[in-house]
Amino acid sequence: MTDVTRFSWACTAFRGPDNLGTDRYGRRDSVDIPLLARLSDLSDYRHMTNATRAQYWLINTRSGNGAGGRLRRALAGRANLTVHEINFTTLPEYLSTIPSDALVIVAGGDGTFSAVLGSPHMKGREVACIPLGTANDLAREFSITRYLAGARYEHYPHLIRELPFEPCSVWTLHVDGSEVPFVNYVAIGYEGAVVRDFAAWRARIPCRGRLANRIAYTTFGLQHAWTLYKNLSLSDLSGAVRQCPPTTGIIITNIKSHLGMALSNTKSNPGDELIESVSVSTIFGFARMIAAGIGLPIAPSPLLRSNRISIENIPANIPLQIDGESAPEVTDGKLHVTFRHFVQIASAKGAQPNRSLSSDAR
Repeated sequence: MTDVTRFSWACTAFRGPDNLGTDRYGRRDSVDIPLLARLSDLSDYRHMTNATRAQYWLINTRSGNGAGGRLRRALAGRANLTVHEINFTTLPEYLSTIPSDALVIVAGGDGTFSAVLGSPHMKGREVACIPLGTANDLAREFSITRYLAGARYEHYPHLIRELPFEPCSVWTLHVDGSEVPFVNYVAIGYEGAVVRDFAAWRARIPCRGRLANRIAYTTFGLQHAWTLYKNLSLSDLSGAVRQCPPTTGIIITNIKSHLGMALSNTKSNPGDELIESVSVSTIFGFARMIAAGIGLPIAPSPLLRSNRISIENIPANIPLQIDGESAPEVTDGKLHVTFRHFVQIASAKGAQPNRSLSSDAR
């Protein structure tokens, strides 16, 4: 597609009915700015104008009770698609081989998304996330779960190609001498214990459905609801220290969506290069997050907002979870979270899928 053709398409798609320009997210310009003045941004429309753009599909075939395997089979042999089954051991090497102008599409759960988006090879890249996990918080944050609901797997490449992109920050957790990338959140205490027990249960009883997983998760949540941790302290980039009240756990979160059903903090924005810490003081605090997830205006307020957050005075062997995955317990009494890089995530906020391409049949 030539620049002239691309510009003509952009004029048709992004001019408002009152002849005011709108940007790629549908936000209206305050003045009538000719799109010709924004030709330098035409690369932003590449994903919407170039129907032949190569797509690299990275699929965790173990996700979604077999859904990953079914998706891989549905896309196998399609023109202009490269379908790769994720092997986490060789994943970093494979990501380094993907052409810079290709669209990377990751299918799996939140742990899979973190493993891919945290790679230095993904810095600044355009990526789409296909939800196949239990909570699917990142895909939920960008409305992909709703957008793809009911669509046939073989139509996913077309539906994803129609979406614009939004910036999303990726973070690094520094703990016990290791640096671990994450996108959604990390948590110590209550949620770390719940995720640890849930992971052990899922290992003993694999291939359960999403509803069974959520029931089990809630059950473990009730078991760990009353353990309080005292004397935790938090600090931000300025070094100011804040003592945390007795709490069942602390969440450091980059997004609003939490565990597929809760709202951790209304101020969380994955594109603002800031991250928030929230204390869940009791099971009632977690209930507030769930109530906020269904629309009630009672989400917890953040303890801190910064691009660097530290927690110290952590009790020995406190449980830890990273993007919904159980992690080794914290042993050295502290952890730090710092900004890592940005990626561009396909966003379906406000978008409506082409229902002529949708079906309940998979």
